[in-house]
Amino acid sequence: MAGGYNHEQAIKNLENLNIRIDPHPDQIKWMFALDLDKPIEELKKAFKSNTRNLINKALKSGIKIRELKKDELKDFYQMCSATAKRKGFEHENKPLEYYEDFYDCFKKDIKYWMAELNIPEYQKTLKSQKQILEKTLAALEKSPVGNRGRIKEAKITIEGIDKRLEKAEKIKEEDGEKIQLSCGMFILSGKREVVYLIAGNAEKYLDLNAQYLIQWEIINFAKKHKYQRYNFYGISGNFDKNDPAYGMYEFKKGFGGYVIELIGGFEMPVTSFYHLHKLRSKLH
Repeated sequence: MAGGYNHEQAIKNLENLNIRIDPHPDQIKWMFALDLDKPIEELKKAFKSNTRNLINKALKSGIKIRELKKDELKDFYQMCSATAKRKGFEHENKPLEYYEDFYDCFKKDIKYWMAELNIPEYQKTLKSQKQILEKTLAALEKSPVGNRGRIKEAKITIEGIDKRLEKAEKIKEEDGEKIQLSCGMFILSGKREVVYLIAGNAEKYLDLNAQYLIQWEIINFAKKHKYQRYNFYGISGNFDKNDPAYGMYEFKKGFGGYVIELIGGFEMPVTSFYHLHKLRSKLH
């Protein structure tokens, strides 16, 4: 990639030592990262306009993000498991004990965040927005000349609020007054970077855009605590828009930042069992 390091000679040196590229390494090869060397508003300004709009929309919805305690990690696990199944990543799914062990090992250097929405508070916010718009609309309709565009826009916005109020009432009836929307697992690495390791989203509520808000909040956290970089972590490395994993890259790309290509994973055969193991892996 432009501005990166060329590791071709290093790879050749390893191959000359009979150290081979692992075609299916546990370590990722491609990452996406954002340097935090600018004021937070400048960073936000560099986001794609659609990403900014969805963040602002989520902020107005009253979504709250809180840190989970160890005895609440079951909720995190369930959301991540459902997301892995939906996306066809079940082979990468982790058991609940995995998250609990991480919690115990990293202690203050790990964050489990959950984005939640209190439906009654959300309804109250929407009703307040609607009242303000209705007053604005009434004033505009008294002097319609030159205001037809603004009148039309206000009516469309009010209709949108009514639809969201209707949906909020349905959610409350079906799922209760508090719903969980999105979650993220973040590792705090010294003062160098915050790493976004694992995430999950409630498919039913993707349109509330909590997945964007949780990213915005962790970027703010990293900036406030003087971390140098926010690491969105893995992407597929396939930049073809038709690739099934392209959506993950596109989501992360919306926050600005840049692609990082790592040297990759390697393995060194030390006994003849290496070849038997490879053959066995192919048969399975």
